[in-house]
Amino acid sequence: MKPTVAIMMLGISLTLMAEGLSKEAATPQQATKDAPWVNSLGMKFVPVKGTEVLFCIWHTRVQDFAAKQFQSLAMVRRPVRTR
Repeated sequence: MKPTVAIMMLGISLTLMAEGLSKEAATPQQATKDAPWVNSLGMKFVPVKGTEVLFCIWHTRVQDFAAKQFQSLAMVRRPVRTR
């Protein structure tokens, strides 16, 4: 086999693998193992057999939790107290 043919074949297989990984569910209810739901932080969630909840495929890191908390606080408008 010529080196150019091997490189072309490798490129095709990598492209096919990348296309297979890019499937995402539009809503949490549509999530499957092959098409996880992705939240605003890019964390992938899949359903677990025998439950009605989604679990993240990765551990939640402190910086992930902090980013989500900051985002949540920024979206909440707190009332101004007057005396």
